Amino acid sequence: MRVHSWCVIALLASSLGCVPQSRRDSAPNLHAHFAATLAMAELDADKDGLIDRTELVKCPALLNAIDAYDTNRDGKLAHEEITKRLRSFSPGRLATCSPTFQVLLDGKPLSGATVQLEPERFLGPVMKPAEGITDGSGIVNPRAPQLGTAGVYCGLYRVLVSWHDNERREQIPARYNSATTLGQELAPDTPQAMIILQLSSKK
Repeated sequence: MRVHSWCVIALLASSLGCVPQSRRDSAPNLHAHFAATLAMAELDADKDGLIDRTELVKCPALLNAIDAYDTNRDGKLAHEEITKRLRSFSPGRLATCSPTFQVLLDGKPLSGATVQLEPERFLGPVMKPAEGITDGSGIVNPRAPQLGTAGVYCGLYRVLVSWHDNERREQIPARYNSATTLGQELAPDTPQAMIILQLSSKK
C-alpha cells in the first residue's frame, strides 16, 4: 500500500507540473509534505489528526526525537509539525551525515556486531539503508553503499543490531533486531556526537 501511495503522489505531482527536484537534476530530495501525509496515515491510529506518544511507539525514531518536532509542546505531533522538521533535512537536496555509534552489551563494548539503519518507509524511496560492523571498541560508522564516504542521508531510522555465533544464531534479544525498539533521528542541525546504544542480554 505504501508503494501505491507514492505512485499516486508521483502521478499527482506530474499532473500539476510539480516535478520533484530529484527528477530535474538527479539530486535526491525528500518531499516533506508527502512524507508527513504518509506518516499520519501510518501512525495516527485513531484518526484524530494527531500522533500521540502511544501511537509513536510504532516509530521509535520519532518518539525519541519528539521534542524536535513538537513545537507547541502538547505532547503530540501534527502534520504541520512533521512537515516543518522534515523540510530541514532537505534544503534543495537531501543532506548527508556521518553518524558514529557505539554498541554496549551489558555495559561492555560489543565487537563484531552488525548495525543496520533502516529508513522509515513513509520517507519514501529516496532514502537508503546503511550498515556497518562494530570494531573492538564497539564503534561503527554505518554507510549507505550508494553514498560511499558521505555516510547516510539525514532522516528517521530504525536501528537494528545483530550479533551471531559461528552457526549464525542470534545472540542478543529480538527487541534490538527483528522486533527492534531502537530508533534514531539523524538531522543536519544535530551535533554529531557519538550515539551510544545500551543493550541488555536479558530476554
